[in-house]
Amino acid sequence: MFVIIVLALVGIPAIIWGMLIFRQRRNNKKMMQFVMETAAIPVDAIPEIATGLASFLQNVRQVDMSTMSYVEQVQYILENYAGFWHPDMISYIQVPSGFKPENRKLPVIAAGAYLGELVRVCQPYAEWKKDLKNPIGLPHLEVKCMADSVVFYEPFDRMLRAAMFGDTGKVLTELLPFESPELLDEDIRKRRSGNLYSRGERESFEAFLTQNLGMIRQVFPLVDSVDMYVDMYVIESTEPYPAQRLVTCGMGGRAMYVPEDARKNSPDRIELMLDLPPEWSLDRESWDNERFYWPVRLLKNLVRFPWDTGTWFRLGHAVSWPEPFADNTRLTGVLLSSPAMDSFGRCEIKVSPGKMVHIYQVVPLYPEELDYRVEHGTRKLHELLGENFSYIVDPQRKNAVTDQ
Repeated sequence: MFVIIVLALVGIPAIIWGMLIFRQRRNNKKMMQFVMETAAIPVDAIPEIATGLASFLQNVRQVDMSTMSYVEQVQYILENYAGFWHPDMISYIQVPSGFKPENRKLPVIAAGAYLGELVRVCQPYAEWKKDLKNPIGLPHLEVKCMADSVVFYEPFDRMLRAAMFGDTGKVLTELLPFESPELLDEDIRKRRSGNLYSRGERESFEAFLTQNLGMIRQVFPLVDSVDMYVDMYVIESTEPYPAQRLVTCGMGGRAMYVPEDARKNSPDRIELMLDLPPEWSLDRESWDNERFYWPVRLLKNLVRFPWDTGTWFRLGHAVSWPEPFADNTRLTGVLLSSPAMDSFGRCEIKVSPGKMVHIYQVVPLYPEELDYRVEHGTRKLHELLGENFSYIVDPQRKNAVTDQ
């Protein structure tokens, strides 16, 4: 009897854990299917989708959007999009190729198109764009504003996240400055004033890199957005550590929101580092080849990830992608670890009084390794990778789980 009770106590949590993992993977799969369908929408079809939604609302819901102000339109869309679905929507809105309207996803897509078009009309230098090299790259707006800066706005991404997590308040807050060029310029100045390194802070960070890693060979702009500016430093390979090191500079200018109970062990300001072989091509001509460009794209995505997803990065954090980074590798996710340098210590850089920045190592992983971490934990994954595991990226390295 005792054995049966013990087995039950052990087995029930295991079953529940397995069900939670299954549910999470199923939801992720649905989300990625939704993203793939949305990414297939041609940019020239977006204005027609927005116009179709306005006609549908006027004729079927008796709501005339043209009589509303910018803020009223945004609020109405965000507060009511979940109830837009009606079989007649298909008569007004051209269904994108491969899209399945019976799944009731069309209101989310139509809402994203409408909000994006609303921004485009209010901003005279806004254009719809899409990254043709990225199969899951959603259409987005590039808005040219003060000092020829370009601000990116992603209405489809925001609507998908609002539908998944219900955070329409964040979507509304992000949309308000786009009502006019003047409001957008003012918003950029306010946000950047608190989210950028000062000249002295940048110099302190660069001095730390030069002293501990090596000479900075090149500097590439990585992210130029409303609320942050990030460069990517390329540091020369050295004899003690034969690797080119890509280090972000600017991510730590903006503090992540870390819950109070996690602040003792999780810093709120970080930069990221990724190690590449000395022969890896990093000139701009090579960036046309995804086999060389994917580490740069990876860093571009990661530096915005905490704010786009409402989370924070900590040691041991893992992020997975739906597809491999390039066609010559099965690497499809990353683990954040301590840098591979003894001299780094805890990798703390005091860039100015009261502002401490930590550097995290980006370690690309295989899907099986990511699953192993979910099931066994980060410490066990490190043990599996072994003491001789190299952080220098090898697209064809041996898989620690399958041993292939």
